[in-house]
Amino acid sequence: MIRRGSLTTTGTFFNRCGLFAAAPELQAPFGVFARGIVMPMVHALGWDPRPSDGHLTRKLRGELISVLPSLCRSDAVVLAEARRRYDAL
Repeated sequence: MIRRGSLTTTGTFFNRCGLFAAAPELQAPFGVFARGIVMPMVHALGWDPRPSDGHLTRKLRGELISVLPSLCRSDAVVLAEARRRYDAL
């Protein structure tokens, strides 16, 4: 099981220590790997809480949605949903 926040923490660490600058060819495969983990979980949980969700499920949903800007910024479905929600405010 991948711990909460570990993908963004790992990506941030790689970026800050210059790994992506020194080996930019690693950034794209890491993004594919991370999106492959995050997106199926976002699709399964959805963007909105359900009455039957437990505390940890609600927390996980929030964590997953919070990494979408850094990991899925070019995903058309994510952008459309984020735009729809922003426009509804």
